[in-house]
Amino acid sequence: MKKVTILLLSDSQYEIENIQNVLGADFGKVLTTTSEKEAIKFFKKNSIALLVLSYEHIDKAVGFYLSLYEGFFKKFDIHHKILLLCSNKDSEKSYKYCENGVIDDYITSRPLFDSFRLRLSVQQNIKAYEQEKDAINNARLLEKITTDMHNLNVLSIGKLQELGIEQTSSAQCFDQYSQELSKATNELQQNIKSLFSTSKNRELNSLVEKELLNFQEKSIDNSALTLSEQLHSTQNKIEDLVKDFKRLTNNSVETIDSPKVIKVVVIDDDDMYREMVDGMLDSETVSVKTFDCGLAAIDYLHTEIADIILLDYMMPELDGLGVLRLLKSSAKLRDIPVVMLTGDSTKHIVVESIKAGAKDYIVKPANRKKLLDKINSVVNVK
Repeated sequence: MKKVTILLLSDSQYEIENIQNVLGADFGKVLTTTSEKEAIKFFKKNSIALLVLSYEHIDKAVGFYLSLYEGFFKKFDIHHKILLLCSNKDSEKSYKYCENGVIDDYITSRPLFDSFRLRLSVQQNIKAYEQEKDAINNARLLEKITTDMHNLNVLSIGKLQELGIEQTSSAQCFDQYSQELSKATNELQQNIKSLFSTSKNRELNSLVEKELLNFQEKSIDNSALTLSEQLHSTQNKIEDLVKDFKRLTNNSVETIDSPKVIKVVVIDDDDMYREMVDGMLDSETVSVKTFDCGLAAIDYLHTEIADIILLDYMMPELDGLGVLRLLKSSAKLRDIPVVMLTGDSTKHIVVESIKAGAKDYIVKPANRKKLLDKINSVVNVK
């Protein structure tokens, strides 16, 4: 397996030495520390593939990671995987953290320590890290390819405009333009080859490269065309290629255009659950605003737009049903769809929520996929 950097963070020096001895043979050097500040320095100086958390108290480990995520990982878009080591009594809580997407994996290491299970889990997480890293690199390369296509288009248009103003058919001007266009085209071909060389989409790779070769041969190498015809042909070929490329990649990559951002308001008195939901949902397509009480959220909603509200059923002072009734009594806010968050899916709770105007409900805890599926289904309802 390819050597990658692993960081082990623990509040026990004994635990550090024990785990380091197990992982060292398979994965080489394992960075270790009992200092959370030093852990941040390690992340700044190294490309950490896997963060292993081994604390006596699981809430301390997860609390530190959430703090690190908000203050560092989220800001700098740090790609990594998280493995939590816990005691047998904390396995249920660890499972929920894993299900909700806070961590990637967990294993029980206390009181019995299974070194083979630890090595297997590390191997699996590193493999997943490498696959996700490749996907991210491919996405970035694709972005560069589309930028190169745009630059080719701009170059062609610019030359056409220059020639239209000067009314010239200078061979020297065309030679210079051909060299620039040929260089840009070759670079674009290399980027496309790199993007699809490790992917399964060989058919897409072949189609795009064929279009580029066809474009290069007919638009640059065919000296029989007049200068004006060559430039117009080049422009048309580039425009067609951009359209074909977008159409061919529509089902295999994200669209180039910026997606619509769904604005979600979360109302829940549980601080940790709000942080978990915010961490799971906040992305390029979903923005999240959280509140610990309904009245503060209502004040916010009178000045800001929201696409959906996730509302906790059980809250002190003013409960979820009370907040829901206030929302539905407001002419400005009544049309915002509300999904109730409840740890109890008994019939009377569901019926009360729907009668009060809730669009749907989610049983807590829910993982990222369930939350997103519910949000998309509700927001897309006409």
